[in-house]
Amino acid sequence: MPSREQLPGIFFAILPITLFFPIGITYTVIVLYFIAWFAAGSLGAKWSAIRCHPTYTVSLILFTAVLLSAIFLSPGNDYRWHGMIHYFVFAFLLLFSVGCENAVYRRAKSALFLGALYAGFIFCVEKAGLLPDWTIFSYYHQYAGNKSISIGIFMAIAGAWMLNEAFDAVDRRSMLLYLVAYAFTEWVVVQFAVTRTGTLMVYLLSALVILRRLKFNRRSLATVAMVSVVMVGIVASNGVGHRRLQEVGSAITALQEGSLGAGESNRLQFLRITGAMIAERPVIGFGIGGWRQEYPVRAQGLETAFMSTPHNDYLLYGSELGTIGLMLLVWIFGALVRESLRASSTKGTAFLVVMVALIVSSMFNAMLRDWRFGVPLMLLIAIAYRDSQEVSSNSHVKLSASASSIDIESGEMSK
Repeated sequence: MPSREQLPGIFFAILPITLFFPIGITYTVIVLYFIAWFAAGSLGAKWSAIRCHPTYTVSLILFTAVLLSAIFLSPGNDYRWHGMIHYFVFAFLLLFSVGCENAVYRRAKSALFLGALYAGFIFCVEKAGLLPDWTIFSYYHQYAGNKSISIGIFMAIAGAWMLNEAFDAVDRRSMLLYLVAYAFTEWVVVQFAVTRTGTLMVYLLSALVILRRLKFNRRSLATVAMVSVVMVGIVASNGVGHRRLQEVGSAITALQEGSLGAGESNRLQFLRITGAMIAERPVIGFGIGGWRQEYPVRAQGLETAFMSTPHNDYLLYGSELGTIGLMLLVWIFGALVRESLRASSTKGTAFLVVMVALIVSSMFNAMLRDWRFGVPLMLLIAIAYRDSQEVSSNSHVKLSASASSIDIESGEMSK
């Protein structure tokens, strides 16, 4: 029977695979993880580790700014207390990043890969008409908004992460297994997952991994050649993702022609109207919940008038917290990207993959406001962050050991 100290690691290690199941399962495991996290004790050590996190200071500043905005800049706003909750999503990153051994984060990474392969298999079974009509498979049977979008994005991230692992595989068999898993996962995203953002991530994140990991040796070039063949096959497949990306081109054309957009292009309405809101109050914004209070009035008669989010985190932060909020958000993103660039190319690339996915996806979806996106992404960032830190720590240990041996040898030589 696992001890009290082992329970947080057990729950954490299975969390990534739950991202591909109904959201209630994910939330249940998260609650169990945090109960075990607090019950395991050592809260002082955990707090010290949290304070060393690269986003700790800026997160505190953001939380303070949100509280002050809700209290002093949002009087009479019915949405301020409810809207305030979404800004605390970065607290999950801090809590997910500490409290478990490094081995737990490695197991969690493997669980993410297994979860992505499971999702790909379920998509294929569903398209073959063999999937039972059970609640646990509901998101694969039909489009379910943000949950369906999130599955595609998480699969794209996992696929790119597996590609990165292929570059580091110790033998040819492992490399080929990672490449096959990568090809299958990304093909399913483009072919079956109903998500433009997920399809975009397939190409963007794959290109990022190749650019970061390419070396002019036989093995690296062979890997890139195989990936190129996979990409050509995916492009030629003309899946659901491609057809939805073509609609993005239509939206850009509509924007150039001065249209506010409609249907699949209605995000242009958010861009135009929310942009005008930011220009009206550029420094401090309209306060927490201000977007939901103001936008319906300004968008009367448009199909987006009754939506609860602008589907763009930068627009949300800018309209409610102004330039101050945007600067804090960029600070958080910058601190994490800087940490990924400081790590080795091996683990730093995986960390950067997750961050680029969040930064770019936040332009088209409510990645931070909707916790169906935000909390899982905080989990993935925490896994990538700890994975990169482990390599850095090991490197420091090796350098210290080498320095010590040099000192010993020098001492012996002087004698």
